[in-house]
Amino acid sequence: SSLYLSRVGYHAWNTKIYMGTVKEFEKFELKKYNVFPYYIGAVYALIFYNLFLVLFLKSNKYLIYSVFAFSFLMVILNVHGVLDRFDFFETFTPSAHLIINTIFATLMVLIFGYAFLDGHKYLKDMRKIRNLLLLLTILPLPIVLSPMDRTYFHLFGYYVDFNILLSALFLFY
Repeated sequence: SSLYLSRVGYHAWNTKIYMGTVKEFEKFELKKYNVFPYYIGAVYALIFYNLFLVLFLKSNKYLIYSVFAFSFLMVILNVHGVLDRFDFFETFTPSAHLIINTIFATLMVLIFGYAFLDGHKYLKDMRKIRNLLLLLTILPLPIVLSPMDRTYFHLFGYYVDFNILLSALFLFY
């Protein structure tokens, strides 16, 4: 008996394999999906709390944080296939467009990190690097939104994963 595995996805460095019986898999999936409402509720509480801080403290940092948190919530839900359970459109599958969510989340990491660290005051020398990373992050977006996306999706996976790494290194520099 032989077992063949094939992996298709945008993110080159993110692969999960589960092996078990159908019943064990269904149990695993049910357990996983029972945890997500708590996670979603906690992140939404953070988002709304920060939106109220925007109103009362009049600081855009809290708005940027709210969008940042929402972007990561969408990536997490998309990676785990939770968004696929909702029928937004008949022909649209959110997990097939994970790269768009990832690009948005990476943009928000750069924008939030720079705003939170008061980059306009303390990281003036890093502004050009941040702007270059922002450009590199949105660069594949026109192609990702076109039919060429399916032809070169594996290249975009490496590109976006490398860009995430560069963005994280920028923020921890």
